[in-house]
Amino acid sequence: MTDLQLDHIEHADALTYLRSLPDDSVNLCVSSPPYFGLRDYGVDGQIGLEPTPTEYVAALVDIFREVRRVLRADGNCYVNLGDSYASFRDGKCVPQSISDGNQRSQPKSGARNRPAKTFEGTSIQHKSLMGIPWRFAFAMQDSGWLLREDIIWAKPAPMPESVRDRCTRAHEYIFHFTKGPKYWYDQQAVMEDAVGTGGGTFPSWLDDIQPKHGGESQYRKDGQSDETKRNRRSVWTVNTAGFAEAHFATFPEKLVEPMVLAGCPEWVCERCGAPYEAQVEKESYWEARKANGATGGAKTIGHNGTHGRGMAHDLGGGAVTHYGYAPSCTCNAGKRAGVVLDPFAGAGTTALVAKRLNRRYIGCDLNAEYVEMARRRVESIPYTLFSLMGAD
Repeated sequence: MTDLQLDHIEHADALTYLRSLPDDSVNLCVSSPPYFGLRDYGVDGQIGLEPTPTEYVAALVDIFREVRRVLRADGNCYVNLGDSYASFRDGKCVPQSISDGNQRSQPKSGARNRPAKTFEGTSIQHKSLMGIPWRFAFAMQDSGWLLREDIIWAKPAPMPESVRDRCTRAHEYIFHFTKGPKYWYDQQAVMEDAVGTGGGTFPSWLDDIQPKHGGESQYRKDGQSDETKRNRRSVWTVNTAGFAEAHFATFPEKLVEPMVLAGCPEWVCERCGAPYEAQVEKESYWEARKANGATGGAKTIGHNGTHGRGMAHDLGGGAVTHYGYAPSCTCNAGKRAGVVLDPFAGAGTTALVAKRLNRRYIGCDLNAEYVEMARRRVESIPYTLFSLMGAD
């Protein structure tokens, strides 16, 4: 790890910075690149102002190809992207405008955020949603990434839009990429409360089992266990976050937290970098029923929580007891914190959350003002829960 300048946000463009990092050196990447055609940050070489969606996506894929190189084989990558609407006629984008009193069409105060773009040679029509996030996701698949899931960021209080012929957009996408089918993921750290519709608490997979002849499910009536958690769902409802300093698109910390908790180990082996694994003991559903004195209906559910018709559910068992973390290797060496990367650091929210959750962080941004802003913000909080080196 001597080649990494840890706990540092560099003033650099993403591609140059990433090429300076060693292979297999970070555990997690969390980032939100500039959205296509949304705003001009006033810096040469910025991402987001490419002439076409195809060129924008290609530029991002080049950057994340380097992310893939520096990510460990068991690492994770989360990318947040919003979509854009095409607003143009005769092949040219039409910036929003107002009259300046002399009846001339003048750009609004955010005009430089909507620079005119050429779409000649594409099939995109005026007013069309361009599907930027999914264009990016498919291109990432083509470049070698495994697209593990799409997560919907649902916004309870979205930005208002002056549209009358469609819904106001209140969501964005977060894509979870990995390098292969096996990777580190801490399910226990991001589980949700499992609350039944009748006010009781159930194993989450009981919600999916329906009674054969109507009425209340037998499993809900007499099959409750002391399990109070369920696997995290793929729709995350998180309010947007305000930020006092001059940055237009600040990540909400609550949005980043589950990505860091699930995707970056708190501890890794000092010698080989292997992550520490969660140690859990899971009681079978059959054992949970017997402990609660329940009878009837049990024969249709196996010890692995699989319904008699072969339906596998979230956790497949009763209570889960978490015993902490232990090395997944046999090095018998010391341990150090996992490392989180953000190549589009912006206001530094990814780094801030990583530090608050006692992971190390690295990153960069092309805008010097944002870099200084992020450094001030992140350096204002301490590492709190442990000594970063050598703690047990």
